[in-house]
This record gives sequence, structure tokens and C-alpha cells, in this order.
Amino acid sequence: MSYPKTFIVVRHGETSSNKKDPKRGLVLEGYKQMKNAAKQIKKEADLADAIIIANGIRRSKLSATLLADELNIPVIISSRFMIKMLKKDTARNLLINNPDDLSPGVYYLELAKKGQLENKLFYTPSEILTRFKKNLQLFKNKKTLIFVGHEGSLDTFLKFQNIYKNVSKKDKKAIAYGEVILFTN
Repeated sequence: MSYPKTFIVVRHGETSSNKKDPKRGLVLEGYKQMKNAAKQIKKEADLADAIIIANGIRRSKLSATLLADELNIPVIISSRFMIKMLKKDTARNLLINNPDDLSPGVYYLELAKKGQLENKLFYTPSEILTRFKKNLQLFKNKKTLIFVGHEGSLDTFLKFQNIYKNVSKKDKKAIAYGEVILFTN
């Protein structure tokens, strides 16, 4: 299989603290994080043949649009690029209101590690990785692909991907708001 030479993932900018509001936008710090992410990407990546993709969720869409404006490259926003962790909305409450008070993405990975993901509620890490690979395949002729997304799916890709050899993030901490991770071959 063929994939873009450089794949960059960016977690959307910081949002309001109301995690139960799926339509929440970015706070001022989130806008600053996207400007900083753009500066980092300009320094580290060849943007001559680059494109940004994001799903249609408001915080990702806003973040992707800000990056596209700063980097002067096209952006495609489509629900097609949604990398869901949840098969049912009821699983969302399980992640948000978890007993360890972890971020939803980190809690998802903890459940996966313990083999406690209920397959009726959650997609497995391998299912998530398969959807990432399908999205990457769509842009295999691009030199650089930038994906703006959410903590859980990005952390899952980071932990389980076997496509790219060189990864700019080596630690096991969850991806932070506005964080940029560069994958290259």
C-alpha cells in the first residue's frame, strides 16, 4: 500500500471545559495553539504538495480552517474523515464520566489495554487504524497530508500505527490541544 510521504496529525485547539457539548468551539487559547501549530508545521514539513483534512465537527473544522489560512494550503472538511471510537452515543458518557477522571481518549486506551472495550459500544483500535489507513490511501499521491482530529483517535493511531517509521512524538502521554505530531518514511 502507498501512503503520503509525510503525515501530520494535529489535535484540535482547546475548547470550553464542557465536554458534554459536542458543538463546542475553540477558546482564545485554542486559536493561539493553531497559530503555533502552523509555525511548527512550516518549520518541519514540505508544504509544496500538502492538504489538510478534518471531520465536520466544529472544533476540528475551526482548527483545520485556521491552519489552512496560516499555511496557505487547501482544506477538505467532510464527515467522511471522522475516526470514531464510539459505536453508540451511550459509550460517550462512559468515557466522559470515567471513575479515574482521565481524559476520554486516555480512558479508551486504558480499556483497550485491559481488553475491556465492549464491542457493541466501541470500535477497536484495529478498526480505528483501518479507517485511518483508508483515509491515508485517498491521498497517497500527496506529499504531505495534515489530519486535524480528536485526542482518542489520534492517540490510538499514534500507539498502534505501523505505517511510518519516524515519529516526532516518543512519549506515551496523550496528545495535547494543538499538538503537532509528524510521521515520515
